[in-house]
Amino acid sequence: PIGPGRIVAHDLATGEERTLPGTAQLGPFHAVRADVTEHHLVLVRSSLNGNQDCSMLVIDLAGPAWASLASLANCSDVRAVRVSPDGQLVAVTYGNLHNNLELRVAVIDLGSGGVRADVRLGVYGTCAEPPCHIERPVDPLGLAWANDTAVRVALLDLKAYPGAGHYGSPIPRDAVLLDTVPVG
Repeated sequence: PIGPGRIVAHDLATGEERTLPGTAQLGPFHAVRADVTEHHLVLVRSSLNGNQDCSMLVIDLAGPAWASLASLANCSDVRAVRVSPDGQLVAVTYGNLHNNLELRVAVIDLGSGGVRADVRLGVYGTCAEPPCHIERPVDPLGLAWANDTAVRVALLDLKAYPGAGHYGSPIPRDAVLLDTVPVG
């Protein structure tokens, strides 16, 4: 369903349920991407109504605490969210609207909300006008942490394979690009 909602934690052992705090403020959940660890649920909402910011919510699963972290500016479409293995950082792949939609990956410190890295990966999707002839048109496939200090992003190379992956077509192995983003 599309519209405001809430997230409920369900304990499989006891059957106990509790509504997680702060989740109603996210608005429609169709625009939310999430990752969960043992202690936290991290939700990132795509920009709604063209305000060009994506907001992040971190919920402490052990108690009633939650925090709204700084928004990602110039963000219109969140594609993936992954918390680092040590639980200190979160990586977010997102698109932002300029003349052509850029695909970026940002790494955010969960303690402070500060952006530790924000790297342009290429043009998001296909485009026919300049600067696309010199840019790298890509589609995001996946996001993972290589370790606590590096994020790996799998991308579909749309310059070499413009139709790959669309409408169920097979994805050739050499159409997949892997980028590693170091986190300082």
